[in-house]
Amino acid sequence: MYESKTQPLLSRLLFLRRLFLHVLATLGLIGISLLLGIAGHLYFEPGVSWYDALFNAAMMLGGIGPAAMPATAGASCSSPATAFIPTWCSSPPSA
Repeated sequence: MYESKTQPLLSRLLFLRRLFLHVLATLGLIGISLLLGIAGHLYFEPGVSWYDALFNAAMMLGGIGPAAMPATAGASCSSPATAFIPTWCSSPPSA
């Protein structure tokens, strides 16, 4: 996919095409990650709206953590911020 040291540099057009394909692949991965996060929020948190699910998924994907703490034990265990602490998954979070 990439040229070696002994090969000449790509033309500007081919370089921009490669750059565009890399950006497209990156946006695709981010989009799939957001869709999986939204689906997880909607599945594990029955009363949450799609907007709140998108907001929480985006916050967790960015590494900030969920904007609102999960209300059910299943959602608490599915959250990456709480999945590494097994004691939180043993009982539902307190209200």
